Amino acid sequence: MPTLDEAGLPGFESTLWFGIFAPARTQDALVSKINRDIVEVLRARSNQRELLKQGAEAAPGTPQEFGVFVKSEILKWRKVMNSAGIKPQ
Repeated sequence: MPTLDEAGLPGFESTLWFGIFAPARTQDALVSKINRDIVEVLRARSNQRELLKQGAEAAPGTPQEFGVFVKSEILKWRKVMNSAGIKPQ
C-alpha cells in the first residue's frame, strides 16, 4: 500500500486526540487542580506503557497549551472544509 505522499497527498496529516474540557467560567484554581491531577496520571510510567500498547502517546501540558492546540486544530480543519466545499449542517 502506498504512503499518502506516494499516493499524491504530500503533507497530509491527521491525528486522533482526546482532551478534557471544562464549562466556561470554571474557576482557574479548579482547572489548575484538575490539570495537575491529570498530568500526574499521564506521566506515570505504567500508564504511559499501557497507552503505548494501544498505539497512543500521552501529551500532557497546561490548559493554555491545550487551548492553543485546539485553536490550531479548528483553523486546520476549517481550511480543509473550505477547500473541499464542506458546509456544516
